[in-house]
Amino acid sequence: IKLRLEKQTMTIFSAYAPQKGESEEMKNNFWAAAFSKTISTIPKSKTILIGGDLNGHVGKKTDGFDSN
Repeated sequence: IKLRLEKQTMTIFSAYAPQKGESEEMKNNFWAAAFSKTISTIPKSKTILIGGDLNGHVGKKTDGFDSN
C-alpha cells in the first residue's frame, strides 16, 4: 500500500513468512526472492513500514507461550 502524506510517500508492506517446518528452500526463496527483491524496488528516499508475521521467536521455546 502506498500512502501520500503531504510531501512524503509511505509504503506499507505486509508479509507472511514460511513457518517452522517448511523447507529451507522455501524459506530462502521467501527471504531472497520475494521479500528482499520487493523491498529493493522501493526507493531509499521513501519511508517503508514493514509488518506481518515474519516468524521470529522470542525465548528458548518455539512451541508457544509460557503460562507464567
